[in-house]
Amino acid sequence: MELKIKPFPKNHYPKRGLLIRSDSPLAWLREIESLGIDLNTVQSFAIPSLEPNILYGCFLVFGDHAPAEIGKNSYFQCFDQKLFIPENTDFYPKINSEDWKNIDAKYIIMHPDFGLVKLNEAIDWVSIVAESPKTESKLKKPSNGVFIPQKIRSFKVDMNDDELLEQLLAPVTDEEWMINLPFDLDKLKAGDEAEILKYIEYITKYPERAVYLGIPLDIHATSRGGFGNFDWGMFGDPIAQDTDNPPEAKALH
Repeated sequence: MELKIKPFPKNHYPKRGLLIRSDSPLAWLREIESLGIDLNTVQSFAIPSLEPNILYGCFLVFGDHAPAEIGKNSYFQCFDQKLFIPENTDFYPKINSEDWKNIDAKYIIMHPDFGLVKLNEAIDWVSIVAESPKTESKLKKPSNGVFIPQKIRSFKVDMNDDELLEQLLAPVTDEEWMINLPFDLDKLKAGDEAEILKYIEYITKYPERAVYLGIPLDIHATSRGGFGNFDWGMFGDPIAQDTDNPPEAKALH
């Protein structure tokens, strides 16, 4: 008797089989785990392919209906607790239970690529896991990189509570901070470069105090008609003195 299957719009028999197509037992286990299937509640069989020593996939037989979510895998219908055919198909000619007596197989599956395949020996998962080859490669963990945030959602300011409390309880008066300046006023007015650098650093930190001090960066007032020869080398090239056109001549122009 030749058994054939044909497409059919609906299923006549319960869906109790699930085919996971892959030649890797590791892929089978990952798929079974992702579907939340308990291996103790199903029977598992390896399905051969047309190529020698290459597996087609893993077939799971459920005691009841297969789960509703099966991912990319395929349902199989079960007829008479024996024959499995793909979903949305039917087989002919019809057979009865007497026809199974002469077939020495626990289950029979209609292979998607070729004819009927007998399923007798279930997969021994313990032996598969135990025989997995051990890797001898050495793993290298990369160093932690520098994380650059795209948005600043919070920030932290570290302060000395004792110093802050002291400043709030005893604020420094104008007279006190003008007495304790970090530079020498006389040397600054005389054009000492070191004191000028200290002055610039100070007013950068306390810009509001520059108004109280009233000391211009142009110490010799050359921009106001003076005759100074101040060297601006720290800000760029020195300003060359125009001997042909002294300030008096420029003023006349």
